[in-house]
Amino acid sequence: MPRKSKAPTLVTELSNLIMLIGGSGRLADIVARAATQACGARVVEADLKTATTIATERRPFAMIVAKDIYEFGGPEFDALARDVSAELIVVPHTIQSAVLVALIVEAASKLA
Repeated sequence: MPRKSKAPTLVTELSNLIMLIGGSGRLADIVARAATQACGARVVEADLKTATTIATERRPFAMIVAKDIYEFGGPEFDALARDVSAELIVVPHTIQSAVLVALIVEAASKLA
């Protein structure tokens, strides 16, 4: 008889999720590629209006925020990341993929 997991399916499903706030175009593409390369994570995008709802419902392990968006509301992003136990990664729109992969790997390593 198969063993049942002690962790709920929902928690298991959500543990490999990254949320991108306020990123689009090139940054969204880089985040999607870097998340896959770093740890096979899925990326969900949010805007300023939906970020809190998505973060609390989906519980990403990392939140990536474009630097210009972070400058607009830094303390709120810090608090949101703390509330959902996510690593906050603030990046410029010009970040290189290899650098972002390293940042995501570091955030994922804190999950254990």
